[in-house]
Amino acid sequence: MKKIVCLILTGMMLCGCMISCQKNGSEDTSTSVYTEAPDQEEHDNVPAMNLDGFEFTILCRSTDVLYQEITAETSSGDQVDIAVYNRNEAVKSRFNCKLNVTGVSESPARTLMETFRKSVISGASEYHLCLDHMMYTASESLNGTMYNWNDLTHVDLSRPWWHQSLINEASFGDKLMYCASDYCLSSTYFTWLMIFNTVMCREHNIDVYEMVENGTWTIDNFIALVNTLYQDDNGDSIQDVNDIYGFTTHYNTAVTNWMFALNVPVLKVNDDATYEIKLNSDRMINAVEKVYRLLFESTNGTLYLNAKRLGEYGIKDHDQAVTSIFANKKTVFAATRIFALENLRSSDTEYGIVPYPKYDEEQSEYYSHVDGRASMMFIPYNLPDSIEEKVSAIVEVLSFYSYRDVMPVIENVALLGRYSTDSQAYQMLQKTLAGRTYAFAYLHRDNTGKLYWMLSDMMAEDNYNFVSEWKKKERSAQRSVDALIEKLNDLE
Repeated sequence: MKKIVCLILTGMMLCGCMISCQKNGSEDTSTSVYTEAPDQEEHDNVPAMNLDGFEFTILCRSTDVLYQEITAETSSGDQVDIAVYNRNEAVKSRFNCKLNVTGVSESPARTLMETFRKSVISGASEYHLCLDHMMYTASESLNGTMYNWNDLTHVDLSRPWWHQSLINEASFGDKLMYCASDYCLSSTYFTWLMIFNTVMCREHNIDVYEMVENGTWTIDNFIALVNTLYQDDNGDSIQDVNDIYGFTTHYNTAVTNWMFALNVPVLKVNDDATYEIKLNSDRMINAVEKVYRLLFESTNGTLYLNAKRLGEYGIKDHDQAVTSIFANKKTVFAATRIFALENLRSSDTEYGIVPYPKYDEEQSEYYSHVDGRASMMFIPYNLPDSIEEKVSAIVEVLSFYSYRDVMPVIENVALLGRYSTDSQAYQMLQKTLAGRTYAFAYLHRDNTGKLYWMLSDMMAEDNYNFVSEWKKKERSAQRSVDALIEKLNDLE
């Protein structure tokens, strides 16, 4: 899986975003922000420091890419592994320090956060930087166990290696309890996009790239395409695993991503710092109806892999199921995250890359979101004053060196086109990554009534009556948001 970084290009360095939780009271829910490619003359502002062998300890998840974004060896020969290794060696050499990494399992899901909390409660300070699932991180931040990033001496959050969309969405007044920078490579690995079989599209005279470029790559046009692509491949008149589908998707965050792609407003921050739920809108009602049509009314064109359908294919992992169906040329389009494209390395299927379709032609940009499993950085609140400058210096330089030294390697490897056989995929992947976003209500899933999950939850129940569902949920959702804001106000 680690070699999937070969797909990533200049767009990796673009912290494009849609601001779903507006900070200025505006009704507009979309703002794209680009970060310039690294200037090799650029430098950090951390002064020269000799840390006399200081042992900087990182707590992270031990799973594949989530571990390899932190530490790597050169023996694999992978260029990105080498870049990560060299980054770490450069930091150790510059500060005369050591980088120790403690990896913990993702099973059970909150193992790392429990490890972190026990450490903080015990008064220990063995971990200096921690990285975990973004939603677990946001939830734990409400317990007052995390250090305010705005108080770190040598961290300059205005610099381009810090993800400005995340900073905007996670900040509450002068409080920023977790953060993300280019050190978090998983913010790219866990970005949602679509892939398509280029041969099949040519056979059907479908020019997807032209649609994206001229702004006609909309969900309505996508539904119309999907309706024409189903083939009863074995002629038994039964929709089953032997047929060819127009679109394949699983039931989880692949559906949630439509909330971002269709630019549905969820929360708005008013001028008086109150949060207003904006989900009950014509746009949301229409979005629900459109996604329902795609999943359930597309004349068998969509293969919607809910838990039951996954069982029919005999594959428990939904990412693997989607890419396996695609690799076997049983679907024209598929929704997936970038890391899952590793499953296509041994396939001879020619494919291209595009962002999710947008709401309509009036929507100016294409959007996606960074899946919750991506890493979020945080520091224990009881970090001793005596080492704060050491820790903040190392964190800033790790982030800067990732931006300056790791990202260009990723870009150059990506230019080789090792995975996609379509040269135009370069521009499309760039466009997709430029539309990546974080959102306040998404980060705080567990404390906002799962607002961003209403769409996927409704689809799982074969339900498109948003007005009825919202009547059931509105009061409890508002209570959840109010309680969240109260907790955030109480944080020191």
